[in-house]
Amino acid sequence: MQNEAVTERIRILTDRIDRLPAPGAVAIRLFEVTSSSTAGVDEVVSVLASDPSLASRILSLCRRCNQDLVQEVETLEHAVVLLGFDEIRSAALSIEICGLLGPDPEPAIAVDLRRHALITASIARTLATRLGGISELEPSTAFLAGLLHDLGHLVLASVIPGPMSELAESARIRNEDFDETLRRVIGADGGMIGDRVAERWGFPDSLRGLIARAGRGPAAIPETSNRELELVVGLADAIARNHGLGAIGRRPGRGMIREFESALGLESGIVEDHLAESLSIATRSAETLGLDGEPLATHLFRRLG
Repeated sequence: MQNEAVTERIRILTDRIDRLPAPGAVAIRLFEVTSSSTAGVDEVVSVLASDPSLASRILSLCRRCNQDLVQEVETLEHAVVLLGFDEIRSAALSIEICGLLGPDPEPAIAVDLRRHALITASIARTLATRLGGISELEPSTAFLAGLLHDLGHLVLASVIPGPMSELAESARIRNEDFDETLRRVIGADGGMIGDRVAERWGFPDSLRGLIARAGRGPAAIPETSNRELELVVGLADAIARNHGLGAIGRRPGRGMIREFESALGLESGIVEDHLAESLSIATRSAETLGLDGEPLATHLFRRLG
């Protein structure tokens, strides 16, 4: 009887998820064009120019994430050349996904999950930028992957906000990993839901794998060309949750953080030295992604002092 109830819950849930709107045509086209090895600057500029509002927000997010940028961006052509395709692609999809999963008014759990996603993305970006032991990982790629790593939880908070709030409280009371709570009650965890949505939205396999394995330790990440990116995002996620920044249920301990550091060949504790810079990126980026920067800054101050 219980299995039948779980099956029915999954059926209702997947029906709601499959009715979610997909990212907009301009954002998807930007993703395709900037991922192509044959695309030129003119083609990217042409796609950007077709949606001035999105173009403006993309440039704003790129500037907020790149405080080292000293040149003024005067035209779209200049922006694409100066920032590069990776930055443009990351910003476009980040803005689009946050817009899709940010209904107004938002339940508290959705706000918390988006804060966590943004903080994880900012930590991942900083790791890719500052740590020499991490090879050739584009900071913008790390930011996008960090923002999307919890896609499944974000989607669930969008389609079943009330039950998700109750499940989060249950995980807190039981000191249980949130995905364990989800599997126990609804028969699916964040990785399973996120992978379904990522496939439906046409995300590349590299992002789908990262989303499907979110929240797991280094041992669960296969030896692929994408392993380093998954380890960086996993480390960023573990640090954020260890500090209580968007953590739901049981927090990962220092041991989990050390496992990620070891897998990446990093000195123990070195990541903590860059936490302040990461949180600064998160606060600056919040408004562009639909989160108010002032409440985010207040939240971080309350959590970290």
